[in-house]
Amino acid sequence: MPSTSGPTLFPVPVSPYLSVSAMPTYTLSLETLGVEMVWDWKMAGACVLAGLALAALCLAGSVYRFCIDQPDRRKSDEGETVVQERKAIASQDREPGEWSPVAFDYPAIEPFNEDIMNVKPIPYRPFKWGEYHVTMGIRSMPWDEWIEVVLLFSSARLRPRGRSLPQLDQHFYEYHKITDFRIRARPNRVIMYHPPQPEIVGSARPAAEELVQELAEFLVRRYHALYAVTRYEKGERSKEGWYSAGQIRTITIVPLNVTYDLETEDPLKVANLLVQEDWAIMMEGTDGQYWLQAGAVCKPGFWRLQDKLGMPLDEIHLSGNVPQFKSKLQLSMSRFFRRMPVDKPVTRNNYFFQVVKQPELQPQDDPAVHVDPTELSWARTMHGFEDKKDFERAALIREETEAETENVADRKSTEPLDPATVFLRTERQTLRRLPKTGAIVFTIRVYQTRVTDLVKEPGVPGRLASSIRGWSEDVAQYKDLFAYKDILQYLDTSHAEQLEKGLVGSQPRNPPSEVFRRRLIGRSIHEAGKPRTQEREPGEWTPATFDYPQLEPCTDELNTIKPIPYRPFRWGEYHVTMGIRNMSWNEWIEIDQNFVAHHRLREHRIRTRGERVVRVHDAQPGIVASGHNAARELVYELAEYLSRRYPDIYHVTRKNKSEKGTYSWYGEGQVQTITIVPLNVTYDLEKEDPMTLSASLIQEDLAIMIEGSDGRYYLQAGAIIIPGSWRLSDKIGMPLDEIHVTGHVPQYERKLHLSMSRFFRRLPLDKPVVRNNYSFQLVHPPLSSTTTDPEIALDPTELAWCRTIHGDEDRDDFERRQSSVPPPEEAAGSAPVDPNEVFLRSERQTLRRLPRTGAVAFTIRVYQTPIMDLAREPGVPGRLACAVRGWSEDVAQYKGVERYKDVLPYLDERHREQVEAGLIKEDDHSSSYPF
Repeated sequence: MPSTSGPTLFPVPVSPYLSVSAMPTYTLSLETLGVEMVWDWKMAGACVLAGLALAALCLAGSVYRFCIDQPDRRKSDEGETVVQERKAIASQDREPGEWSPVAFDYPAIEPFNEDIMNVKPIPYRPFKWGEYHVTMGIRSMPWDEWIEVVLLFSSARLRPRGRSLPQLDQHFYEYHKITDFRIRARPNRVIMYHPPQPEIVGSARPAAEELVQELAEFLVRRYHALYAVTRYEKGERSKEGWYSAGQIRTITIVPLNVTYDLETEDPLKVANLLVQEDWAIMMEGTDGQYWLQAGAVCKPGFWRLQDKLGMPLDEIHLSGNVPQFKSKLQLSMSRFFRRMPVDKPVTRNNYFFQVVKQPELQPQDDPAVHVDPTELSWARTMHGFEDKKDFERAALIREETEAETENVADRKSTEPLDPATVFLRTERQTLRRLPKTGAIVFTIRVYQTRVTDLVKEPGVPGRLASSIRGWSEDVAQYKDLFAYKDILQYLDTSHAEQLEKGLVGSQPRNPPSEVFRRRLIGRSIHEAGKPRTQEREPGEWTPATFDYPQLEPCTDELNTIKPIPYRPFRWGEYHVTMGIRNMSWNEWIEIDQNFVAHHRLREHRIRTRGERVVRVHDAQPGIVASGHNAARELVYELAEYLSRRYPDIYHVTRKNKSEKGTYSWYGEGQVQTITIVPLNVTYDLEKEDPMTLSASLIQEDLAIMIEGSDGRYYLQAGAIIIPGSWRLSDKIGMPLDEIHVTGHVPQYERKLHLSMSRFFRRLPLDKPVVRNNYSFQLVHPPLSSTTTDPEIALDPTELAWCRTIHGDEDRDDFERRQSSVPPPEEAAGSAPVDPNEVFLRSERQTLRRLPRTGAVAFTIRVYQTPIMDLAREPGVPGRLACAVRGWSEDVAQYKGVERYKDVLPYLDERHREQVEAGLIKEDDHSSSYPF
């Protein structure tokens, strides 16, 4: 009978020792060969002795293998040596419904070391060109991928710019909020345990307890920055955790500051709140079928746990009218569940479509509408009231001619369907067997994507339309096609537009897995294994061959792209840190509907202020090189990037491939001219000043830092057009530390100097980063005598220079720190600040290393938001007031708090009003930094 422990570290080789009794016996008549045999007793004796020696050797070897060398010894994470027997990880040879606990070698989970706040939801698109075939569709799954955690609002980067995301896709907090709401509102309908069915199948409670321990062990190892655990001492509990560690007692979700006791709380409730997946536990019965004996299903969409609980697997599918289940799935699925081993988890994907009414058209007295406006948890628009007694999923898809409910009648109206109300609803499901109870755990993770967002992805609308047309009649009926079939024409139109723009080829093809993986990790697969930083002397750089990333084209019209609402402040005490996060290549340069106005202001300042705002510093002999080469490289990098990321806004012409030049991407011809289409302005990259042209192309300011022979980074070129409170002419040619010290950056020497120097030195080519900061800006209305000033007319809110706070930009005695704090006489005699005159001024800064010169390119994008507007955003005024009060004294002085501290009572009052209106809870300190 095969044993069932975990995998061994080394495969067992075939033994070189052969049993004598196992050797075959052959009879051969030598007469037939015409050979005369002469018997030699000495020779016979020697043969006998040799045979006995060989037999003894074989026996000794077998004894050694069996008694001494059989166990493997390996070291656990705690450094102890443990003995593990070699046992095959496979299903047990057992009677149906029986299971013996397995000693399983838990896999080494690779810690997720990326900044979790910058993790994108994986863009599953589980559909193919052509005919649809009903199969199980399972694939092997690495252990690291069992649970996917997405915390972040930067999933917004996957949407076309300017579009708002459904609330559920923004971050982990919203998933947690929906789950928590559903558990409280439906306590005995979303988390359920079926009692044992005597002589058929047992209780799933032990499996649920095993599951939550398995989940906690996985999460704390995979996402160590998000989850923290406490453990019992070894031996304090009869059961142990992974790698012989003490059993877990509590687990904390660090960003939420929520702790769960695994001994006292319901295990499935804890499992559902810890992650974004739903759960189902399947137990094998004595009849060989697998029964749904427990579940935590908070976001089912189209089915209800109470209808399926206690059913065997085949009945679940038959009662759900799954197409072709008997002919194509039943036998293979039963066989798969029976044989599923402990060490081979699997995953599969499927997809549906979901029509969602706009929230304002739904019942406003239903709290679920406010918590879950896109109907992630239950498809209200398509299936009506979740608790109706006669609900049957198939009722809506089977009786197309019968309008029994208002929803069906609505969907059968002749009004064309708005594509913005249709979502692709994809599920990622995983299955794995638990080693102690033998139960099979089923996870279901739901992703929603608006169809209007899907059509922006190259190749997707055509593939999706082809996939839908490839459904057989029963599949189309099951997937409720009649409810959204109008979108096919919309998908066809979008596909035709992509063909015209050359975004896709004319030959349909499904993306290979490597392309899909490349899109997930955000960089070329060819970069794997390449050195990302050079071993070199300070100030030296050898041009690097860099595999440029594949960018996702954004084809939104410029006037529809809204500025991203950065709110880079948190509840509580403020800590001075670098605050950098990993950045997707698609996010390097941000363009929005303010581009034309910003361009007009920037061109005016470039024209009137010249080298005071755009300048390239000459070489400092023996110390640092000039910024000229880096400035030229940067403008070509921008031209390549902008024309690919925003193909409708920027057009380029190129040289012939034969003269591709130094600065081309993908071996194409070097860019020769670039046109800003909305402005109808064309620039020649070889004739224009590179730093000036870079400043004219985008809304960001730019700084180029070059490493010197002393290891420090020097500001050797810049286009600082809208600095607000500092001047390029004061800082050009300075090293990084001197720039910060002369700017009186608080706690720089103590907390930033060393880490910043190390970061700049080690910054790799393929890991751009981003950070945000913020300050406040007081803006008085312009005096009537100054309204004729062209810059004031172009810049009434003082985006470019904070005149109200700092006065004349060109004064000789300017120092930022002095002008940030009002003189005592001004502070004493000033009237209370009008909130209408206070703006939040936030900066988004990115850093990336240029491959040819090794320079570090620094972009600075400024956003202004009136405090009056901020105060209307749920949760923001309270968070902002708390953040300001969390500044240390030196930070408050640096940020000039004395000038606008009167706005704090205003923010407090707006926060109180939001609490009273029920928009937020008083103790809700969640946030989606930096948004």
